[in-house]
Amino acid sequence: MDDAAHEDYFTARLEPWQRDAIASLGTHSPLPTEGAIAVPCCGPGRDLELLAEALPEREIVGVDASLEMCSRARRRCRRFARVRIEHADPTKLAAHWGGQLGALLSCFGLQETPDPGATISDWAHCLAPRGRMVVVFWPGEVESADAPFGILRELLAAELGRTPEASWEAGLPQLLEAAGARILDDAAVTHPMEHPDASALFEAFAHDEKGRALALEHGFETIDRLRTRFVERLPEGPIVHHPVARRIVAERVT
Repeated sequence: MDDAAHEDYFTARLEPWQRDAIASLGTHSPLPTEGAIAVPCCGPGRDLELLAEALPEREIVGVDASLEMCSRARRRCRRFARVRIEHADPTKLAAHWGGQLGALLSCFGLQETPDPGATISDWAHCLAPRGRMVVVFWPGEVESADAPFGILRELLAAELGRTPEASWEAGLPQLLEAAGARILDDAAVTHPMEHPDASALFEAFAHDEKGRALALEHGFETIDRLRTRFVERLPEGPIVHHPVARRIVAERVT
């Protein structure tokens, strides 16, 4: 699977969560009319595209640390005059946008940052008064142990001898409050996700940024072992499962 195929593979499958997040921006009350909307960890830019279609009059700024992802996002969003992409550290935005943003949207980037707690605090400080933030991320346990992502988590833990650290999740409400924001909603959001078969799902993972980093650090033989064990654990044929993401909607009050 080449990079373009990988991008298409996950872009379509994550879109229901992205659409839900965009709809949540204005659910509780109208967004402030002033201030840009930032999209940190924008990746290849599908959420930017959806956001620009939903809010065509707003200035939208995507931020990503990857030059490759910035290039893809620019190509995807070139038809939108009010969308721009910046190559920058998406975890440190307050120094530039402190107290200025009308809104901030992030889908599936928070859990990939080195310090998610510090990151979400930084994002909250970017908001203007009454500014809105919607952050969607994969929690430590996305689904049950017998579902595809649960199996992959178990196999990675067995192969690498470590389990991803997720203790930061519990402290997010307190961090947001300390940053002058109040949580309007904190919900589990699930949608069905479909795959042609277990091999296709694993290949998508292997070509993902995290999978490529794993291969570079631990060797391609590790990827081969994981692939074999993963496919053995799942039935043949199409797979439908229901991953659960966490969605936090917050508003800046001070």
